Amino acid sequence: MSETNGTALPTSTNGTNGGTAMLKRNGFAKLLPLAAETRAKTGERPVEPPAAPSSPAAKPSKLPKAAKLSAAEQVERDLADAQLQVHKDRSMVELQADTARLDKLSPGERKAERKQAEKLRAAERKLQLLQKSTDVSQRTSAFKAEAKMAGDAQSEQVWQARAKARRVRLMDPTSRLATIYRSQLATSTVLMLLAAIGIVWCSVTVGQSLGGGLSYTIEPLFSVPLLVIMALHALAAQNRTTFLEDIQAWKVRAVEIALFAITIGLQVSAVLPKLASAGANSATLLITHLFPPALIVLAVTLQPMASAFMSRLLTTVYIEAGVDTKRLGSDEVNLLQRVKTINTLWVAGQLRSANPEDPADKSAGPSVKAVQDVLGIRKEAVQAGVDGWWQMYGPAETHRP
Repeated sequence: MSETNGTALPTSTNGTNGGTAMLKRNGFAKLLPLAAETRAKTGERPVEPPAAPSSPAAKPSKLPKAAKLSAAEQVERDLADAQLQVHKDRSMVELQADTARLDKLSPGERKAERKQAEKLRAAERKLQLLQKSTDVSQRTSAFKAEAKMAGDAQSEQVWQARAKARRVRLMDPTSRLATIYRSQLATSTVLMLLAAIGIVWCSVTVGQSLGGGLSYTIEPLFSVPLLVIMALHALAAQNRTTFLEDIQAWKVRAVEIALFAITIGLQVSAVLPKLASAGANSATLLITHLFPPALIVLAVTLQPMASAFMSRLLTTVYIEAGVDTKRLGSDEVNLLQRVKTINTLWVAGQLRSANPEDPADKSAGPSVKAVQDVLGIRKEAVQAGVDGWWQMYGPAETHRP
């Protein structure tokens, strides 16, 4: 090892000594040629570093002393050592200016960063859960809304179908006829049932007051003739006549009044002994026993009226004409009504003439466009109506063939 100003450069025989390894580790590899040149000029011989002692008692061998250097060689040696020291100091300054040692986290900082990262991940999971929950809720609401809209649309279609079917039945004469007949049958059945309930009620009341047995048949003997008269009145009303006319009708009315009086008398006589002991409830008891005869009177009165009304509807409703009949179809009837409407408007002066040069020219007849504007129907129907008007109300000399 050579020493110059206290700096040692250990060498080895193969040129890769401990000093060379040290220079390479510290980044001073570019100074290796300078050290080799110095050794060559001074004639210094590379010496192996001492081996480590095998035991504490072993003593290291002494290194040979370096040969004495000339003044010029000493100067070069000092310059090399100075350059090496400057480069070392410059590298130290660069290392001290590096911020990596400041960015290094301490154990406490690493623990705090860990806790903060865990909190952030937990918050992120909560946000994802909230987003997914909101999305599911929105999709559920949308599904319910769509289901409700679909249900409403289906219900609307059902009601539309019912309305169309009802409209078809109302516009179809045969369907209207069947509806009227069903109504007449239901009305007659309800009134007959009402009269039967009144008769049975009266029979039970009178029979209990007279001791039972054959007493239950006393009241029907006077009520059943009322039902017979009611049926005869209904049959007469259906045929647009009356049951017995003139003086014979008064006889029928007298019989009806007598039967009603007997029925009411039987009911009242059955309750008279109880009225004195009823006290404040006497009026209620009397009305209760008068209620069954009232049902009979109501049924007998309404049955002829209902029969007459339903029969009038059944006979006046329009029925589609068949092949062998002489009745008009619905289209012909509508055409005739349209012709009458056009003539009424023409006479009232609400339609302009078909002559564009003279709107007051009555001989030209009504304008098709004017009729269409007033009636608001299709042009083909208006044209047919105007043609019918010419056939029925137009001047004889202007009739169209």
